[in-house]
Amino acid sequence: MDDFGTGYSSLSRLKEMAVDEIKIDRCFVTGIQNSAYNYRLLNNILELAGGNQVRTCCEGVETIEELNVLNGLHCSLMQGYLFSPQGPRS
Repeated sequence: MDDFGTGYSSLSRLKEMAVDEIKIDRCFVTGIQNSAYNYRLLNNILELAGGNQVRTCCEGVETIEELNVLNGLHCSLMQGYLFSPQGPRS
């Protein structure tokens, strides 16, 4: 499930579908090192997913500081500009 936590990809969708991986929207990742609220929220999402054997991918990782926080939260996968600044080629 892409962009988890926004739009139609919410907790009610997890209940309806057999989801094995969620991709957590970058709005929860951006500047996480500066927001205790976002930290707690993302931690809860990761714990919920892990407790239900759902793999997680945090998108939008752009800084080393964000990476360090996400490593501490034990996110399964990460993606973002920090890892591939060129992005897709056309």
